[in-house]
Amino acid sequence: ALALVLLAHGALPGQIDAPGSAYLTQGAIQCEHHLGLKALTTSCHQFGEPLGYPLLTNGPTIVLGVIAMRFGASVNGAYLISAAVIDILALAGGYALARRLGLPRPLALWATTLYQLVPSTIGILGFPGTGAGFVLLPCYVLADLVLRDRLGRGRALATAGLVAAYAVVRIIALFMDGYSFVASIVVSLSLCALARDELSARRRWADLGVIVGANGFAVLLYKLYQPGTFPLSPLPVFRTMGLDLRTLVAPNRDQWIPNKLGLTANVTRLWGDGSNSTYNDIGLGCVALAIPGARDRKSVV
Repeated sequence: ALALVLLAHGALPGQIDAPGSAYLTQGAIQCEHHLGLKALTTSCHQFGEPLGYPLLTNGPTIVLGVIAMRFGASVNGAYLISAAVIDILALAGGYALARRLGLPRPLALWATTLYQLVPSTIGILGFPGTGAGFVLLPCYVLADLVLRDRLGRGRALATAGLVAAYAVVRIIALFMDGYSFVASIVVSLSLCALARDELSARRRWADLGVIVGANGFAVLLYKLYQPGTFPLSPLPVFRTMGLDLRTLVAPNRDQWIPNKLGLTANVTRLWGDGSNSTYNDIGLGCVALAIPGARDRKSVV
């Protein structure tokens, strides 16, 4: 499963079809390696300007690459190592999440691998930070569930450690990417709302307080570190990010067999400008995965 994910994510040595973002990330890693501690308050001329320091986006990936270079790795090797670490964490976290939600081992591994391979995930790998952020989304969800299950159930010191660890996860999520950070907040709040029948009102409010506090602290750190302010994008910019539900299951033009059979959707008649519909498909594999999972009401797919 790991080898397949690394191949699909363009993170295998000698691979020639790696996403273009790989070269941007390698440039940022090399820049930060040369700058040393100055990288915290300096940006390279090629990377990070005029939007600020390179570590504001894809920061954890860049830091991992810099550490690898410190141990003698080449620029490309450092990128491959950092990408592999992220994919390993994503697979491990996704598998643990699936098992925690009640899926049997084969289905848990299948679900975790499929999430990393569906077009929705592959399609955003070309955006540094954003791709890694959504790859790690199952890990963020796992952190939410661990927080919900263990908050207030141990000694005060253990609870403080749990809250601090959760805050670190949220800080890493934000410095990795803002889009996946916001998406993970939506998941966090949804899980908190769904726990109404499982937790007492006091526990729910405590859980919500930690979620709001940890994310607020992450945003505060980001704002303090961010040099200057940036103009907000108008709403029409996000028009193409809308979702036509048909594109979740309808074959698209990049799927060979359906395209040859003339079964692909006409993207010009769907929501948005059609540029995003290619990556909305969840695939028949995910649909097949949901069938056995739906038979057990305790399982969540």
